[in-house]
Amino acid sequence: MKLSLKIPLAFAAALLFMFAAALCGVFALHQSIDAYRTVVARNVAQERMVSATLVAFKLQVQEWKDTLLRGKDPAKLDKYWTAFQSREATVDQLADELERTLPAGDSRDLLERFATAHRAMGEGYRRGFDAFKAQGDEPSAGDNAVAGVDRQPAALLEQAAKQIAADSAKVSEAADQAADWATGISITLMLAVLVLASIGATFSAGRCRVRLRVRSDVHRQLRRATSRSISIRMARTRSRNCWPRSSTCSRVWRAS
Repeated sequence: MKLSLKIPLAFAAALLFMFAAALCGVFALHQSIDAYRTVVARNVAQERMVSATLVAFKLQVQEWKDTLLRGKDPAKLDKYWTAFQSREATVDQLADELERTLPAGDSRDLLERFATAHRAMGEGYRRGFDAFKAQGDEPSAGDNAVAGVDRQPAALLEQAAKQIAADSAKVSEAADQAADWATGISITLMLAVLVLASIGATFSAGRCRVRLRVRSDVHRQLRRATSRSISIRMARTRSRNCWPRSSTCSRVWRAS
């Protein structure tokens, strides 16, 4: 193949490989961005939801304490007990929504255990409310009836929150690593293409110099051979023209 075709083709091939390397990097980066947009965003939403559930749970417990402390007033008793039940329903609703969004794993198992413990806690608080009413709105009676009933669900909910945060951190770290890997692969491939192109260009230039040198030597040898052939032919022609003539011609021929 002619040199005038090899160089453009080699240049086009190098550009094609660099374009392929860039596309590979863009594709990997797109996957990382998609992971951030979907998986990481979903995990962040789950973290916020479990935080909201934890806040609602603590408010529910606080409403129970207000019920015991201010329940001697019938109006306040109704107010705080209604608020307690409203907080309880909010916790159940948030827990159910969060459970539906969580994939199978430790976080979901912890949340399911919390939901079970929370229902049991609600039953315990209702027994405590009945004991509180039976003892003439005595706070200690209701408090003793529910002693420690909120510890297990509180611990399970905190564990679920930590597990969800840990899962979210793992997904974010994996997305970051994928983005770094994509960038590194793209740069490595492009540098490799540049190095190979440089080596190929150097090799092609060397071969071209060798070919030009060989051609130059061949042309030089051809010129020398042609010059010798012409000299020999001229000498033979003179010899044939001068042979029949006198000795003077012979001397001229020898002198020449």
